[in-house]
Amino acid sequence: MGMKLRMIALACSLLPSAAIVARGVWRPRLGSKKYQSVIVLGTAQYNGVPSRQFAGRLQWTERLWRARRAMEVITVGGKLPGDVYSEAEVGREYLLKSHVDPEAITVVAEGSDTWESFEHAKEHLLAPVLIVTDPMHALRSEWIARLQGIRAVASPTPFSPTRFPSKAWWLSLAHEHGGLAVVALTAVLGRAKSYEVESWLRRIEGHLRPNRKARHEFLAQRSARLAQQHR
Repeated sequence: MGMKLRMIALACSLLPSAAIVARGVWRPRLGSKKYQSVIVLGTAQYNGVPSRQFAGRLQWTERLWRARRAMEVITVGGKLPGDVYSEAEVGREYLLKSHVDPEAITVVAEGSDTWESFEHAKEHLLAPVLIVTDPMHALRSEWIARLQGIRAVASPTPFSPTRFPSKAWWLSLAHEHGGLAVVALTAVLGRAKSYEVESWLRRIEGHLRPNRKARHEFLAQRSARLAQQHR
């Protein structure tokens, strides 16, 4: 009996990992639907230069736009303390250099995380929407969009630098486990409780990823403040 329970517990613990990885592999087929908007979720940039992770998302966004899968491109993401440029502005500049029509790009330079980015961009999105992000982030981004009433499907970039079985891949998987837990808490208990948990998880991740500790500490403090406001 003990062995059966352990096997069930192991299977249950592996299910989220399997769902995260599987969703990151699948992309909507080209031409299968006429998407009206594509939103590219921002991530780290360094003094106006997109990180490799961000560049991978932007490269895929440009490919999708050229295939006419989306008429409007929305770049999102704000600034961290000390930043000169917002993630959304950096995204726009990259796409312009890739010869995307400037009239097709809307910049929403707000949002410190996925939830906030969708909140600020919602009024600019015409459904159905394509979400461009990293493979590991695809499942969570879709879930967050749907919780906010946005009809969207993720098209994860094939150009992500995070590859199995690198350390970054495992850290990303762990990050998404925590992120899914926060989204689940939001759906069940509301934002106040989820902000509390998110603040705690951000601090842990800051220790696990020293090169991004400042970012996670800022986000942890922000989540703690928002938890207080939502009580």
